[in-house]
This record gives sequence, structure tokens and C-alpha cells, in this order.
Amino acid sequence: MLAELPDFEELVEEAEEHGIAPLVALHLGSRTAVPTEVRRGLIALGVRHTLAHRARATALGEALSALAAEGLDHLVLKGAALAELVYPRPELRAMRDVDLLLRDRDIARAERALEAVGFSERTVARPGRHEVVTRARTLGGFQVTLDLHRRLGLLALPDYAQAPRQTLDELLPDSQALTIGGTSTRAPGREDLVRSVFRHGFCLQLDEDRLRYNSIADLVAAMERWVDVLDWSRLARLDPAVFRSLGLLHHLTPLSDKVRDALGYHPRRAPYDIGNQYWGWPRRWRRHAAISPSFLAATVFPSEWWMRLRHGGGAGPVGLARAWGEHVNELGCLLWRALRHAPRVER
Repeated sequence: MLAELPDFEELVEEAEEHGIAPLVALHLGSRTAVPTEVRRGLIALGVRHTLAHRARATALGEALSALAAEGLDHLVLKGAALAELVYPRPELRAMRDVDLLLRDRDIARAERALEAVGFSERTVARPGRHEVVTRARTLGGFQVTLDLHRRLGLLALPDYAQAPRQTLDELLPDSQALTIGGTSTRAPGREDLVRSVFRHGFCLQLDEDRLRYNSIADLVAAMERWVDVLDWSRLARLDPAVFRSLGLLHHLTPLSDKVRDALGYHPRRAPYDIGNQYWGWPRRWRRHAAISPSFLAATVFPSEWWMRLRHGGGAGPVGLARAWGEHVNELGCLLWRALRHAPRVER
């Protein structure tokens, strides 16, 4: 497969863009098919991510200690938690920021505690009910960014308007312990963590950026590491759509037979357009000067693999029909929302 790559330089750029450069460097190892300059580039990125991890672990340990000293309950989310829990070495999980979940009423106190340990830079994204406060500091030449969430953020799809198990108080009883930067902290339970990583990686709004491969790496690493301890039946009850979708990752990176048996994923055929993502309305709307038949087709009838993955339709024709129905429903909700907020034309 390495010989089929059109451009190794593109491999290095894409690996870094998708947050998997350390993993690519690890798996390529000393294969002779990889040009020396490309291997050196991956090694350099690996060293950089190792140094970034050390700075991040130190700063995050201080931040979590400050929150604990104030008596503020919190959970470490997504990549920062999985780096410690399922990866062979935490520095293999590159990341841009660290996500923390707190109670809404505790955000202001948490900000003061974080500012006292150097997190003085502040920005706010998505003002309103689901706003995310970001605090940052620079340590060892690397910026360490903390995103303070009030909810897990599973609201991208129409069926998640009132999604359960998103707040700290809902997730804390089933949480699991971990240590970061020498500080003891907690993360959501295994099933909640898998569910939230999948939703964040594959169920963003249709006009959001493309999925990043580190989400795939996170989920595969978690399922393989926890195959004997993850409560698969509970995950299926918590989020049936996610449970039905996880097996589709096998077509991008092979899952072990044990994981596929746990998911019950043994389809008679592979879905069409594996790896092809959505490029219809509204994601690529601004790139099209006119509405073309191909653009309309991509909007209404996107990749089968993508629809099954995003909507959890399940295997077989019935599963595909269910996934397509959910896709059309999502398009309808977005169109209705766009029409409601469209500026009125005065006559």
C-alpha cells in the first residue's frame, strides 16, 4: 500500500493535519519503502509532539489540582482522557486542546482558579446556552488550551435536541479514574466516552469541517483496549445509533474479530463509497456558483458508507433505508432553520 501513495510529502502533511503523525511514525517504523526525508519529517513531528505532551501534562496537572483545591468537580473529555486510558503512550495522541466538563454554575469559579495558575488568555465560543469558555497559557514554548464545557455537546443531529447524559451530574456517577501530570482526576465512563467521541467525530453539523482521522484512531484504540471490559449491551442501550455505526470503522482500519463479534458486525457486503464523506448542501454550498445535478445528487443521495456511519441505520437494506430517512430528516431540519432565519426582502 505504501507504494501506491502518490506523494509521501502529502502523507506527512495529512498525518499532521489529522492529528495522527506520532501514530504514523510508529507504524511505519523502519520500512525501507519510506523515503529517508519523509521518515525524518515524521520523527521530527514525533519529537515535537512528545515535548508538547510534556508541557501539556505539566500545565494540565496544575490546572486540575487548582480545580480540586477549589472543590470543583470536573471530567476530562475525549482525546486527553483516551491518551492516558487506551494509548500505549499518551504522547502518541496529538491534540490541539483539552476539553473539561464542569457544572454551569462552577464555570466562573473555575476560571478564577485557572487564572491563578497561569491560564490568563480567555476567549468564548458559541455564546449562549452552549457557549464554551477557553483558557490558555504558554509553557515551554507550547500553548496549552483548555475548553470549559457545560455539556458534552451531542446536539448536532435533530434527534439530540434533548439528548440525555450530557451534564456533569449525569456522567459523574459512572466516571473512571485516571492520572494526568501526577494529578488524580476523572473521565466519563467507558461507554459514555466512546459515545461522545463518536458523536463529536462523526456527527457534527453538515456544514462543519471534515472528520479527522484521530477520531477513528481514538475509537479503534478504545474498543480494542476495552473489548473485555466495555459493557457493550449498555452502550447499545445508551446510544443504539452509535452502537450500530461503530462496526463501519472496520472498512477503514480492520477491527479484531473479538470487537466485531461484540458489535455483531458481520455484513454480507461492504457499503459503497467507503471513506467518501459528505460534500452536498450546506457543506460545499459556497463552492458552487450554480446548482448542478451532481451537487443535488450528493446532497440527497450521499455516500452509503457515510450515511450508515453517521446515522446508525444498521446492516442490510432496512438499515440503509433508515439511515437515508434520517439524512433527509436532517436536511429538512436544516432547511427549515435556514428559511426561518433568512433575511426578509422588502418590496
